[in-house]
Amino acid sequence: MLLNLKGRKYLLLWLCAALIILNILVIQFTSMDTSRVIRLLSTFIFFAYFMNHQGFWKTSLFLAFVFFLFRDVFIIQYEASLNKTASFIFTILSYGVLCLAIAPSLKLKKSTPALIGIGLVLVLLNIFNVYYLSDIVMAQLNNELQYNLFFIQGGMLLVLGIIGFLFNDLYEGNTSLYYLLMAFSFVLSDCFGLAAYYYGAEAAFFPERIFYLLALVLMVRFGLNTVEDKALGKAMKEKEYLL
Repeated sequence: MLLNLKGRKYLLLWLCAALIILNILVIQFTSMDTSRVIRLLSTFIFFAYFMNHQGFWKTSLFLAFVFFLFRDVFIIQYEASLNKTASFIFTILSYGVLCLAIAPSLKLKKSTPALIGIGLVLVLLNIFNVYYLSDIVMAQLNNELQYNLFFIQGGMLLVLGIIGFLFNDLYEGNTSLYYLLMAFSFVLSDCFGLAAYYYGAEAAFFPERIFYLLALVLMVRFGLNTVEDKALGKAMKEKEYLL
């Protein structure tokens, strides 16, 4: 059993490394359309790995993966107005499901200066998006609905980041840490994606894809830990604070 769990972890690491290298090469040497297809293929491979474990289809992460797959399908022809709208909607749904996955476990009774500081930074970043980037973003969008969805997506990402820090602040162990790192990776991926697509900073496509793939890997690891802990009858242990 132990070897099996270790084998799964090593397989996931090798899979992650291989897909990151593949995506980097595709971004560097092929077209945007090909890159988007490989992005979808990478998401599907992680989804298939996730589904290759008994009982995982019953978790909310299954639904999040399905939404990410639909989002990546629509991203292939992102410039089409309907596809752009759909990609925003499925991204919002994906982040929403990830937030709801751990919402029942949260208890807003503890806080640390670091947590408060990080929360403020995330809020300020979202305010920056609203007031500084609005004109730039609007020029790349097709209608007012997409404009509103863009900022709803930013707000949902903000909530995901704050929930990640709250979750990790409350509980010990790798499960909460994986969730925090997953949320942080999605935040970085979206930020680099913003720079790449709306600012035309083509070099940002590389970290955008890398952090997206890392986020998916961490989402799988969070799911693995959650299901394994339930199977072993283990409950998450709250952190103890002296003050």
